Amino acid sequence: MSRELRLSFSSLGSPRNCLAPISMPARKSATSSIAIDGRNATQVHSIIAVSIREYLVYNGNCVPCVITISVVIYYHIDMYGHACYNRSTANLGDLMSPTQGGYVMKTIWILLLSALLLFLPLVACGGDNDNEKSEGKTYKLKMTHIAPETEIRGILAKRFAELVNERTNGRVEIEIYPNAMLYSAATEWDATVAGAVDMFFNITFFHIGSIPKFSIFYLNGMYESEEHIDRVARDAQIYGILNADLEAKGLHLLCLPHNQFWGHLFNSKHETKTWKSMSDLRYGTRPGSPKLHTDVWSGHTMVEVPQEEMFTAFSSGMIDQISVTASLAVSMRLWELGAKHGFETGAGMQAMMMVINLDTWNDLPADIQSIISDEVCPEIMDLSYDMMIDSHEANVATLKEHFKTWNRETPEEAAEMWAWAQDHPVVKGMKQQAGQELVERIESLRPSMD
Repeated sequence: MSRELRLSFSSLGSPRNCLAPISMPARKSATSSIAIDGRNATQVHSIIAVSIREYLVYNGNCVPCVITISVVIYYHIDMYGHACYNRSTANLGDLMSPTQGGYVMKTIWILLLSALLLFLPLVACGGDNDNEKSEGKTYKLKMTHIAPETEIRGILAKRFAELVNERTNGRVEIEIYPNAMLYSAATEWDATVAGAVDMFFNITFFHIGSIPKFSIFYLNGMYESEEHIDRVARDAQIYGILNADLEAKGLHLLCLPHNQFWGHLFNSKHETKTWKSMSDLRYGTRPGSPKLHTDVWSGHTMVEVPQEEMFTAFSSGMIDQISVTASLAVSMRLWELGAKHGFETGAGMQAMMMVINLDTWNDLPADIQSIISDEVCPEIMDLSYDMMIDSHEANVATLKEHFKTWNRETPEEAAEMWAWAQDHPVVKGMKQQAGQELVERIESLRPSMD
């Protein structure tokens, strides 16, 4: 396949002194030369502008190699044969002698340009193109997360790595480091941005400080059902809003897998039948976490504890109440750490985030990006949804076996709290933080509005 190689010669002087455009075919092993049909005139003003664009060389199944070279020479030969140069452009004219009316240098420049075209094919074809190289290249990535391999994050991370490796025919290998082996929830963000690790997978709640819009996921009462949550997590417009914020910070959002459709609060002191019955409990929360409307409604005391120390703080009695997913509570055998009473809230998003370093993502070939975004991530979303639905009853049954009491938020209290929360500064602030576009989009996806 060939592309036209266009050499344009234009004049700054009178139209009668113009040099006609010349075009010639570009081929892989072509030997090119230039013939200029100059016109004698009292004064000649000319610019030689050579632009070689999209010099495309094909070799077998190679994709295009693109080379762009521009050479601009501006010289002026006056009627007496004295040469000079335009000092506002380049100093090439310093090399030109006034002898021989400047025609010697004109001939030299023509020869140089011819030589340039002669050797260009050798330069262009000197190596394989980038995409050809990428076809045989293996990309080895590292993913960190803080959960056990048996918890949903561990299961989804492993399946993600398997699917990516399978769909790319082994071109991408993802090594997973669970249980905070590499980084904690407090350090995984900075480590991934810096490129110390390629990916992390965790609950969005841990990174509200970096992406304030994530706080909208935790507005208890904002989501009317599991179907509503699933629509939000898969929505392209919502993805675009969030990914723009992430990419501005050096990360790329892959997907928002489901973590839990129901909130759970566990305590070691007494039965909790309503939110209001929690007012005397000390609730462990990650440093910097916002005070949610549920925190205000319940009246419990918020105690800041680093995420990696949360279970230790709970088992030691530093805090009385902890909020984790049902699956994590089971995998961590929370009852052995002192939990005796459980309280389940209504539908909440509690989304997870799987992200990759932006430079790492941009370095991946387009076909691999497409496989991950269009094939693997939707399957991970499906798997996370099915796991939430299928595992919920089993996890609750296990917890009930080991806890003294188990209660669930009543629809009446949920409605009362949500109505009250609309005028509360916490909810107003979170909605404002998320932005009108995001809030309105979430509300428009309610199944009841179909």
